[in-house]
Amino acid sequence: AAAARAAGTGFGSAIEIRPPANTATAIDASLNAVACSGHGYCSAGGSYADNAGDTQAMVVSQSRGRWARALEVKLPANAAGDPGAQLTAIACTSAGNCVGVGYYQPKPGNNGDSGFIVTQRRGDWGRAVPAAPLPRGAISSTLSAVACPAPDSCVAAGFVIVKSGFEGLVLAQSRSRWKASILHGPRGEGPELAGIACTKPGDCVTAGYYFPTDLQTFSRPVGYVESRGRWGHVVAVKSPKNLNGDLSGFLGGACAPDGSCLAVGYYDAGPHDYSMAASESGGRWRSATEIGAMPAHASDASIYGVSCASRLCVAVGGYSTTGSNLLAYLVSDVSGRWRDAGGVSLPRNAFSPAGSFLSAVGCDSDGYCAAAGAYDYSVTTDATLTYPMVVTRS
Repeated sequence: AAAARAAGTGFGSAIEIRPPANTATAIDASLNAVACSGHGYCSAGGSYADNAGDTQAMVVSQSRGRWARALEVKLPANAAGDPGAQLTAIACTSAGNCVGVGYYQPKPGNNGDSGFIVTQRRGDWGRAVPAAPLPRGAISSTLSAVACPAPDSCVAAGFVIVKSGFEGLVLAQSRSRWKASILHGPRGEGPELAGIACTKPGDCVTAGYYFPTDLQTFSRPVGYVESRGRWGHVVAVKSPKNLNGDLSGFLGGACAPDGSCLAVGYYDAGPHDYSMAASESGGRWRSATEIGAMPAHASDASIYGVSCASRLCVAVGGYSTTGSNLLAYLVSDVSGRWRDAGGVSLPRNAFSPAGSFLSAVGCDSDGYCAAAGAYDYSVTTDATLTYPMVVTRS
């Protein structure tokens, strides 16, 4: 049944992605990000454990419909021996020309994580550079999202920690130089920005969540709109009416060709989590509503990423049934209606019963999409081992 529902979205079976050559024998890798610039041309990224047991960031490219072997991201020179690195988001302007963002742990003596930016030009990935500029007194930074509405015109989003606490961070690129903007939450701590999307340079939206109190176990969604290069005031987006819990927030965002945008995420409703989405148009955010299109037997569901092409938006995430592992699923929004929730047919080497998830999806303007995540292929006495995967829609 899950395979049939996945087929209804136009996606085929998932395929495994070969991690970098220096991967540990016990492969533990996943993909967190993906973007497509044409039919059969995509780039994805995530993390893996190398043969020393250190967590490294990785990137992988698809060309003419074929996925190459993943490569380790060359981190900044100040990266620690075990950098705990993750590539969290990718945006592409054309085949072989992309920008990725993420975070890593610097060498001892530095506080917290550091965001990084890595650029691909004509198919070759360069060395990552630390996220900069940062506000004076910054203790640490993380980049979680990136959008590139035009070549050499990208915008990345995340958060920075200063003495006063969390603040939202946006880095905008113009002519190879980056400029920082700090976005404040309504109150309390944050925001942590997790999604960003643009209709053109200088006209973007970003969304995430903030902590209304000093307790980081209580969150609520926020959205921002940029117009002509200036970010407007924060909007505390209303959660769905059946919110009944501590956690609610956005984890991804996308804009459609008609200029409307949306943010997706999850919220608590009693003992369960549910997926939600909120739209933005003309500078105004609407209240979030539940994405009800999920498998009938699901007890919990969360959406982690979304991408739009023409009249189609595709969102991805994971769901679970009572007592089950997390399972990957997809939903599609055609003309404002979410539908076709379903699972993903996993590769043959998947462990049974295998857990899986999809973290991100990227679509080109013609509707070719790729979704990226990971699946369980083995369980040891110490951990569940995962293999990176992608599933595509023509």
